[in-house]
Amino acid sequence: MNNKIAIIAGARPNFMKVAPLCRELDRQKMPYILINTGQHFSSTMAGAFLKEFKLKPNYSLKPSQQSSAQQMCDIKAGLERIFTKEHPSMVIVVGDVNSTLWAAQVAHKIKIKLAHIEAGLRSRNLKMPEERNRIKTDALSDILFVTQEDGTKNLRKEKVRGKTYFVGNIMIDTLKLFASRAKHSVKDKKYYFCTLHRAENVDNKN
Repeated sequence: MNNKIAIIAGARPNFMKVAPLCRELDRQKMPYILINTGQHFSSTMAGAFLKEFKLKPNYSLKPSQQSSAQQMCDIKAGLERIFTKEHPSMVIVVGDVNSTLWAAQVAHKIKIKLAHIEAGLRSRNLKMPEERNRIKTDALSDILFVTQEDGTKNLRKEKVRGKTYFVGNIMIDTLKLFASRAKHSVKDKKYYFCTLHRAENVDNKN
């Protein structure tokens, strides 16, 4: 075991959340490895964001895209190999995507300290895979970084075993990184901007 931290990212929301964390660790010259799980693999969902945020993963997994079950097996096996090789002192996961939970399960299995950024968020809708991922990841975590005050209340109600810290939203740091690049020529009230991603929003044409 050493002082190296393993940071896990693998889907579009993850990349923009780990970017300011990696920058701060670089600034403080703290050792870490960045692992791209490959959950999102296309250039539009992954490659473009890695380039935009100047992220250079130390490891990039290439899991099967044939089924979620096969993807899970490939990612968990790949992470276990890396953790066993690198012996990180802590694994940091962010958000609520599938590979967040899978990384948490692997870290817990081989007894590596686990920290979860964006802990405690709840939608109360267990039909959402993200909600199930959040709850399970929080239950496994040793350190829980909470982004909003109701997250602390949620974790207290659930009696999670980890230590909770209210730290605010890391996405604000990402916003500050890119605020200077905003297009100031855009006029207020002249347009609408919307991005849709969830399957429930885009798969049903009706």
